[in-house]
Amino acid sequence: MSNQQPSRLAQWSAPILLFIHGLPRFVFPVFTLAILLAGLFIGDGRIGAIFLVALGLILWWLLALSWRLLTPTAKAMRVILLGVVAAYALGRFTGRY
Repeated sequence: MSNQQPSRLAQWSAPILLFIHGLPRFVFPVFTLAILLAGLFIGDGRIGAIFLVALGLILWWLLALSWRLLTPTAKAMRVILLGVVAAYALGRFTGRY
């Protein structure tokens, strides 16, 4: 095994991940669901798009942290999910959804 140094993203994320880990297990999924529902159901499209962009950034961050550990199928599914959120956010911002 090689002694790889943690990436800069992993080093920067460590305190945040430790904080999230210290919360009750249901808090992060409920928080994520709340952001998704706010992005989908807020009447003003631009505000909804901001929530969806925030959700996309959270998903991208988690994907970047776990990329090396994921199987190719899991990588593909997460990239597709990220693309769907980004496309819907763009649609909300432009007024199509």
